[in-house]
Amino acid sequence: MNTDKPPSDTELAPVNILLVEDNKIDARLTCNALRQIPDWPAVVRVLDDGEKAVNFFRRPSSIEDGTIPDLVILDMNLPKYDGVEVLQVIRSISELRHLLVFVFSSSPVDVSQERFDRIKLKADSYFEKPNQAGSFITIAARIRDTYRSAGMARRRTTA
Repeated sequence: MNTDKPPSDTELAPVNILLVEDNKIDARLTCNALRQIPDWPAVVRVLDDGEKAVNFFRRPSSIEDGTIPDLVILDMNLPKYDGVEVLQVIRSISELRHLLVFVFSSSPVDVSQERFDRIKLKADSYFEKPNQAGSFITIAARIRDTYRSAGMARRRTTA
């Protein structure tokens, strides 16, 4: 058996992603792009407003039954609760503080970061939504790479 060969998609554990996105077109493009990335079998669940995300994370059963995702991709401009409020809830729950949260917004990255910095709140990474549908795959690959780097860094700091 050749151990130098990277595992196939079927051998890799799926990455459970929660996409919090109210724009149906952006949600569909993002889901499709994430699922097309090689070496990264993504299982994507979509919540279409901030209130649903807050309720999901505040549910004790989410933590107890293991339905907490590996990664949250969070839009900034959501109905009911915006991305800042959703991230505040995530970071306020001790069992979820480790959760990787990537902001994915139509606002430029520096604008998104500034909104969080003003209230001393940090997402793990920030991505700007592309203007063209074909560019979603490029962004999805960057999300995968950032997820892998962040996961390796977390393993080193918790080991």
